Amino acid sequence: LKYPPKSQISIVNDSKSATAIAYVYVANLYGKKIAKIEQPYSVSLLNDSLWMVSGASKPQNKHKQWKGSFSLIIDKFSGRIVSFMQFACINIFLRYKFTDFHE
Repeated sequence: LKYPPKSQISIVNDSKSATAIAYVYVANLYGKKIAKIEQPYSVSLLNDSLWMVSGASKPQNKHKQWKGSFSLIIDKFSGRIVSFMQFACINIFLRYKFTDFHE
């Protein structure tokens, strides 16, 4: 038998595996409830070597206020999480006082 070089053996072979890793990672950080809320996850393969998994950002309450979502990158060959980002969307209303500087 001829085996491919170790650098070419992928541990995370498909999007289903990448999704499972993302779920476990997010559930450990924020809890199972948050991990489920962010489903369905968006999964894409970058440069045939990195899986990018992102959570679905959607309104979390009756006022349609948007909460955050996550995005993580998994190395296809080692299974290592290369990057994790959490995006928070907050509704902030700022009131400005406009001053007329003309005399």
